[in-house]
Amino acid sequence: MPRGIIAPGADGRADGRSFRYNVSVGIVTVGVRFRLAPRDPVPGSGGAPGVLLRLALAAELAGADAVLVDGGRAPGTVADPFVLLGALAAVTSRVVLGCVATSVGERHPAILAKTVAALDVCSAGRALACLAPRAMPLETGLDELAEALDVVRTMLDRPAPSYAGRHFTIEGAWNEPRAARVTPTPVGVLVPAAAATGNVALASPGEFASLAARHADCCFVEVSNGDARTLRDVSRALATTDIPVVALIGAAGDATPGDVASAARRALGAPCRGVVVDWWQTPPAEAVAGVVAAVGRAVAGRSSTA
Repeated sequence: MPRGIIAPGADGRADGRSFRYNVSVGIVTVGVRFRLAPRDPVPGSGGAPGVLLRLALAAELAGADAVLVDGGRAPGTVADPFVLLGALAAVTSRVVLGCVATSVGERHPAILAKTVAALDVCSAGRALACLAPRAMPLETGLDELAEALDVVRTMLDRPAPSYAGRHFTIEGAWNEPRAARVTPTPVGVLVPAAAATGNVALASPGEFASLAARHADCCFVEVSNGDARTLRDVSRALATTDIPVVALIGAAGDATPGDVASAARRALGAPCRGVVVDWWQTPPAEAVAGVVAAVGRAVAGRSSTA
């Protein structure tokens, strides 16, 4: 039992599922992530909810496994990410949906768990939770992130758990209803790009990998400007575990399928389990479809030669 978990006695789920990590994930081979903060000067274009709904549907039809949004809530952001994900649940039917990632300082982990559980119900079991550290002294930030992941995990696994830690405490935190799932809702951690600001960027890939192995089910790693060193180091550190590593590769709004597929092939050589195309600017729907298809072919090519 992870540090800080108070045995909840009769609070165990009827199916007998225990509080644990490293659940079978297998969630993302090819995915997309869209940024919420509007960046285009034309009203109704960049980051507008209606536009993002059309892009999500285009990604699903092109074969994407996941449609993700970022957790940014800067001034001018068009929507709360989880409100938008609820809308995405209504227009999609297959893709995994999640906010990659929610900063620990953005939402209390108990509130995040309740929100993800609600999304899981709305999407018929397609939700993903993912947390990122906030900028603060390194040791404190990683310890806080570990506790936040534990709170989210136990609340997604049990109806009314309790937890006592240095940073977070809950007592009988009710979290029902939850979607009926064959496997538990996956909980992930984001390893920020090396260019991230704040003291938390000083954490080494090994430290992040160790945290992911003990407190998460999957690990997303941002690739900055094509530099896959962090991705490679995290993948190597997690090679002996069952934690899937997924690369987040940046793409401009006018990125061509060939360019993104080349970046995906470099990331897959790290190696990693899957690739998420991370758009900072809103692309045309036809571009999303073309890029997803190209990345899918790159992943399939890697699988056939493995």
